[in-house]
This record gives sequence, C-alpha cells and structure tokens, in this order.
Amino acid sequence: MRNVNVTFNLVPVVNNSETLPLVYDPDIIASYWGKRPRAVAARIVQLLSVAGGFLSHLIWDLVNKKIKENEVARAIELREIVMSLGPAYIKLGQALSIRPDILSPAAMTELQKLCDKVTDFGSYFILQYPLRLLWHFRCVKAVVYVILFHLVLHICIFY
Repeated sequence: MRNVNVTFNLVPVVNNSETLPLVYDPDIIASYWGKRPRAVAARIVQLLSVAGGFLSHLIWDLVNKKIKENEVARAIELREIVMSLGPAYIKLGQALSIRPDILSPAAMTELQKLCDKVTDFGSYFILQYPLRLLWHFRCVKAVVYVILFHLVLHICIFY
C-alpha cells in the first residue's frame, strides 16, 4: 500500500558533537532538546499544520452534519497523517486500531492497515541513523562496510 501523497518529513537538527541519547532518561532527553529550540518549534509547527487541516475537516463535517457521510474519508485521512508523522505515530495508530471505545469502526479499520501495510520509508531512512552514529564515532571502516553491504543487498534483490 504505497500512497504517493504520504511523505515522511524529517525535522532537520543542527549537527554537533552531542548525539541523541540512546537510553530513556527524561533529564538527558530534556537537556538534548532544550538545546535545539528550532527543531522543537519546527516539529510543533509540522504537527499543528497536519492536525489543523484534519480538525478543520472534522469541524466542517460537524457543522454541515456530514460526519457519517465523510467518516471513511476522514479515517483514510487520519491514517495518511499518522503515516506521514513517522514511526512513533504509526505505533500509536497501531495501538489505537484496537480501541473501539475511542475510535469508530471505520477509523479502526483504516488504522489496522498500519499493522501490516505501512508505506516503506526507503533504505535512505533505514541507513541514515546507523551511518550518522558510526560516522560520529569516526568508524569510517564500519561506514564503508555498511554501504557495501547495502549495495550488495540491492544487487541481490533487484537483479
């Protein structure tokens, strides 16, 4: 299920010597993001712009008494929004897909598609973080091995 209208948008973070914490520690994570107010603001704007459009459609449906008529369209829109926001939101959507006390049956059906039919984000996103991490620790040899492995994998899959 690949939808060309759904894109995964990364928020750029200025690269410096400090890496994102690899263990859950609220104080360290707060300190990390506290030093990056632009990245945090960009993500908030991204979330509000996506949520704002969806909520305005819901309000429009409510005002025009077309909630039931547009229920499937809004459910599809919700799934596409969740997919565009990335892996953490996809996980949240998967968890919500089994909650009939929170969502309508149409919304649950659409979000259940997140359990097995998620658009892939491509190998670029899969390799990006490990390569950055290896590069950060100056593991040039490991970076070369990862890139070569990736090329061999592509050759085996596509030829």
